[in-house]
Amino acid sequence: MPLRFGVIGAGTVAETHLRAMQMLPDVRPVAVADVGLGRARALAARYGISRPAGPGAWPRGEFSRNGSPRPVALCVTACRAADWTVFFWRR
Repeated sequence: MPLRFGVIGAGTVAETHLRAMQMLPDVRPVAVADVGLGRARALAARYGISRPAGPGAWPRGEFSRNGSPRPVALCVTACRAADWTVFFWRR
């Protein structure tokens, strides 16, 4: 069974993570979220991710499993990383 993971952020760093993850046979990205829904949709389309999301529509089910966090690649600027960490710990 593949390891499913989410990506937060849809910029250059996220693209780098996704390219690297493609080299691993049992890893599959399942969701991408970004403050810019257009960026999330574009990145999702390039990597076959079916759950792009923007503000107000975070795919919580894809970012957690049975109440436990799913692996997430946090690909945002340092000034936003703390906000995202708090967001997920409160879910």
